[in-house]
Amino acid sequence: MAGTQSSRNTLINMFLLGSLLGALFAGAAIFLILKRQPVWGAVTAGAGVIVLSWLAVWLAQRWETQASDSVAAVPQPVPLLAVPVENASAPRSPARNSGAFAALQTQPQNPVRTQSGEMPAATHQGTGGMEPRRGPLFDPSVLENLKSAGPATGAPFISRLIGLFLSDTERILRQMHAALDMGDSDTLARLAHRLKSGTANVGALQMMEACKQLQTLAGSPAARQVLEDLDRLFSNVRPLLIAYQESLGH
Repeated sequence: MAGTQSSRNTLINMFLLGSLLGALFAGAAIFLILKRQPVWGAVTAGAGVIVLSWLAVWLAQRWETQASDSVAAVPQPVPLLAVPVENASAPRSPARNSGAFAALQTQPQNPVRTQSGEMPAATHQGTGGMEPRRGPLFDPSVLENLKSAGPATGAPFISRLIGLFLSDTERILRQMHAALDMGDSDTLARLAHRLKSGTANVGALQMMEACKQLQTLAGSPAARQVLEDLDRLFSNVRPLLIAYQESLGH
């Protein structure tokens, strides 16, 4: 911010200097012509034009440089909150199923959900190497382990983490659809990588697998199908996360 203000002050000062020089050269040329020295008057006027032209080019270049720096300085979206995730092979403490969260776990959230609370493996025909996604839609033990790690990652932190994930995921999914419609596979893959970190933090394991697939297939025709799967998975996991958040009492 200070550098931008300094550049603006420099441009203003040089503009004022150019105006002053222009007035001086014009006055000198008029004076020489009135003194019946037209040759020197013409020389003075020509020198003034050269100096002012050089100054105008310099001001234009500085203005363009400052405009580019201003665009580059636009703040980027704040990334999803990154938190450590326990090793999947490490033993996990049983999740606390109480209140609204326990009630929601006992009810089917989707007609295709199995009695064990897991979604069946996603299979797609002709999708060019897509792998089936297995495992729980939501694994609360990820958040339980994080919550028991210490006071800094207690219930208030978990509640805030879930809220950030839900709001950021809605925005990222919209950006993914826009990137897909524009054929911007690089942006789509970058957004998938970013969302993958967030899903791992909250235990949305099938969403995490879908993000991995989308990151790999961002430039292929299968990307649209995977993105539609992500939309569906987020719709299914959202009420589970909200219920878990409410069970924290924060």
